[in-house]
Formats: sequence, C-alpha cells, structure tokens
Amino acid sequence: MAKLADALDLGSSVERRASSSLALGTNNSNAWTRRKIRAVLCFKCLMGNHNEIDYIELPANNAAEFSKVKSFYGRVFGWEYEQWGDDYADTKDSGVGSGISAERPSKAPLVVIYVSDIDAAYNKVMAAGGKITKEMFSFPGGRRFHFNDPAGNELAAWSE
Repeated sequence: MAKLADALDLGSSVERRASSSLALGTNNSNAWTRRKIRAVLCFKCLMGNHNEIDYIELPANNAAEFSKVKSFYGRVFGWEYEQWGDDYADTKDSGVGSGISAERPSKAPLVVIYVSDIDAAYNKVMAAGGKITKEMFSFPGGRRFHFNDPAGNELAAWSE
C-alpha cells in the first residue's frame, strides 16, 4: 500500500501544480502534459499490469546461437541487452520486455504473464485444467512457473 500511496501523492502533486499554473494564467500545457504522463507511467510501474502479457522470451538452442541472436537484434533494431549468466539476457528496448534464453531450447517463444498473486495464479491454472511444466522458481525479479494451456501452448506466469 505504501507504493500506491506514494503514487497517488505524486499524482495529486502534479494536479496541484497544473491547477496553480492554470490559475496564474501561465501557458504550461506542454509541461503539464509531460508531468501527467510521467505520473501515469510511474503509477503503472508501481501497480504492475495484473494478468497482462508483459514479457516474451525467445529461445536459442545453444550458447553460439544465443550470441548470434542477441547480436542480430542489436544490429537490426538497436536493442541493448543485460546479461544474466551465460545463457540468458533481457532488454527493455523491445517495447514489451523480452529476453533470449539458451537454458530451455524450444522452437516457440515463451509468453510471460504478470500476475499480482503467483500462488493464486498457480492454483487457478491447475483448477482450469492446465499442466505445470516447470514448478515455481525464483529469479532476480521475483518468482515464476511455466504451464501448458489445454491446447499445449507453453506460457509462464510471474510476480515480484
């Protein structure tokens, strides 16, 4: 709740500044718009996007392919990666968060869904007929698990 309260304080602070600018007759509409956008983005960051796809993990079959794929996206789209060990890297430059993984060779990208309660999501997947393909594990950003939907598509769910 502290994060939420901080975000709300930021938002009301921005609104107070905008109201006072308008009352004084100053024309700061561009500055007001930038402040409001920053406040909304900050609020969204703090709240997370519960039950939304926010990450895609692209597979590589081995270390050599991993390096080539990372280089490819860097050269083509200018994406810069942060390395997390020998077989994993991620980027925030791709619009939606994305990573490259050589730790689980596959031909299909892994879609990752953010959830606010990872344990509840795990139980819901099981109750709805999903199959857990990788049990819950911790990583530097939180915890996640992998599952198959009824059609056999593998996805993952994660939370802080």
